Amino acid sequence: MERQLSNRCTTITFDDFCTENFSVLNRLDQGDPLSRICYLIYNTDLLKIPDIKKGECMLLFIDDVAIIIMGKDFKETHEKLQDIMNHTEGIFTWAKLHNCEFIIKKFQLLDITKKLDPHPFNPRRKITAPWHALTLGNQCIPSKESMRFLEVMINNRLNWKAQYATTLTKGQEWLIQFSRIAHTSKGVHAKYFCQLYLSITIPQMLYATDIFLTPKQNIGKNTENNKAKQAILTKLTSIQQQAAIMITGAMSTTATDALEVMANILPFHMLVDKHHHQAALRLVTLPTSHPLHKPVRNAAKNLVKHHPTPLYDLMH
Repeated sequence: MERQLSNRCTTITFDDFCTENFSVLNRLDQGDPLSRICYLIYNTDLLKIPDIKKGECMLLFIDDVAIIIMGKDFKETHEKLQDIMNHTEGIFTWAKLHNCEFIIKKFQLLDITKKLDPHPFNPRRKITAPWHALTLGNQCIPSKESMRFLEVMINNRLNWKAQYATTLTKGQEWLIQFSRIAHTSKGVHAKYFCQLYLSITIPQMLYATDIFLTPKQNIGKNTENNKAKQAILTKLTSIQQQAAIMITGAMSTTATDALEVMANILPFHMLVDKHHHQAALRLVTLPTSHPLHKPVRNAAKNLVKHHPTPLYDLMH
């Protein structure tokens, strides 16, 4: 690392102009396998800033950071956020000491609640609590309806509608790309097309399904979520049907199950189950020293009847 980060210089060239050599004092090798290890060392002190006893938590993956604050209302959570960012041992102080510059205008704010307040003009109706912007320095950060973290869409109503829409959009976009090379006479051979679908489209659509598309559990008040899951499964199955038509060159009126047999593709709900089994196997075979070993074991032993997490659904 000393060799990589010392005595380095570069030039910048554009059009017919070229700068003189200048020293590089702060840099990162993009794609270097060592960068992940370096980020673990570099970011470690960030995780020491939140106080769990005060309802503060942080999620950190390389350079993606999410701060979670719990409170009675949004006014309290916003005050805690301003404090954790601005106090003498806060995040802005860490950034200054570690030569890290945050671009505040890129920050995203998500005010999450399932609480409903009485309607001001109709007491029989209820509306969601009002959302307010957060002020950090001279920047005003508006509260969003949903945001993306590690390619998963998180909704401020704690549902997966935004993620469902994103998953469906991914499948439709890949279908449009495939339609350009899918021709019965001059297109890609069926077996290569099938391989392309299974190796690219399916992983894209099924990314994080072990979190937002867990197996149905008819317990508590989970029936509404089950209906939403069934609806998105139906729509994703229609995408697979169109892909199977492109692979086989069959007519659009051909039955879906026949298309899947001829294209040598598992039914879509079985592909989802296969993905769930793979995720569950990875979790239950973790070594005892892994931080997730104990939570997985506890989830497998007892099924929570009210508000089960995706981990409980997956294990049962």
